[in-house]
This record gives sequence, structure tokens and C-alpha cells, in this order.
Amino acid sequence: MRWRRQNLRGLSRHDPALAERLEHEPEPGLFELRRGNQGAWTLRRRDSQGRVSLLHSMVDPQGQARRALDAALSSDWLNGKIPELSACLLLGTGLGWPALAAAEMLPPSVGLWIADPSSEAFSYGLDCLDFSSLFDRKRVRFLFGPPNPELAAAGKSGWVGGGAFAAAVTEGVLDSEPGGREWARSWIRTVSEAKPRNLSAGDGLPPWLRLVQGARLRGELP
Repeated sequence: MRWRRQNLRGLSRHDPALAERLEHEPEPGLFELRRGNQGAWTLRRRDSQGRVSLLHSMVDPQGQARRALDAALSSDWLNGKIPELSACLLLGTGLGWPALAAAEMLPPSVGLWIADPSSEAFSYGLDCLDFSSLFDRKRVRFLFGPPNPELAAAGKSGWVGGGAFAAAVTEGVLDSEPGGREWARSWIRTVSEAKPRNLSAGDGLPPWLRLVQGARLRGELP
């Protein structure tokens, strides 16, 4: 589609290996691109039992992503009062709308860690969304799959350079993915153990993740 080649060039500046892996359009599979009610692209997933779920809003997917960030981030973050070298972890980016919303809402100095259980949905986004605002940032990291095993070690040496660290969750994306909530729990456990004193309080995180971050349970419960 229209944006893939340009997006791959931008992605290659941050993650050449990922850009090479996503060079070809995704094969038809569990995901299907759909136009929403107002023309914006969304994505739906059909599971192995034929059940269909939407990853993003059919009306305003970017607005939905902005609202999720508004709910998850503290007022200091939303007002630009963010320490140097801070970073925001996005859990569940799907087609890419949450990443675009974060690129719009957060200052360029904030690092964006884009995490998702799989890169398949994001590959569809490379076709139909303009990611220029995301790829023009200097500090973008893509983390597809399980939590990065290097996080704990990196935490001992300052991790994000002494800045604050926040996490935001897109529940619609995670709930469409089998095991998506457990994947998010694993991320929050890893982040909390690596740098507990510098992880934001997570007031906007859903209860099933806030409890894990607070070490009051290990994530076995829904």
C-alpha cells in the first residue's frame, strides 16, 4: 500500500533488522484491515475458533489511543514536566495507533518503547499509516515478543539514564491477543524488578497490572 516503503526507510534508522524482517507485506492470516466509520484504518482478528475481535476503535482509533495515554500517564507527564532521559513503555500497539498518539503527545526527548506480543499487526500498519512523526524521533525502540531479558541487567547501570519511566496499556489490543494479559503482566514484573524505584506509580494502569507492579501478586489471577 501507500506508506510501506517510506515507513520501512524510517524504521531502518531505528531497527534495521526489524525493517528487513518486515520488508514484505504480511501474508493473509488471522488479521484483516478494515476502514472505520470515519475512514480511519482499523484491524480485526479472527481467532482459531472463528471469533472476531477489533484491535482498535471503528470510529476514532487514534482518539482511543490518546484517551488510553491520558488515563495512564501522570499530570506531570501530560504537562511536559518530565525528567531528562525518561521513557514510556507502550504495551500493545497493534496497527500502530498508540505509537502515533504517544509520538504526538510526548516531547521528543522522551524515549518510546513500543512493545507488542507480535509484529504481525504492526506490519499491516506499515502499509496504511504514516509513521513519520514516530520515526523522526531519536529515541524509539521496538520490543516485539516476550520481555527483553536484558532489562534487569540494564537496570543496574541506570537503564534510562536516571529519568522517569512510565507504562501505558492498550487493553483492546491485548485482549484481542491470546495470552495478551499474561504477556503484559510479564512485562510489568520485569520492569518493576529491574528498576522499581523509578517506575511511575501507574495510577492509570488497569488493576490487573497495577497489582503486579505493586508486588502484591505475581500475575496468576485475571
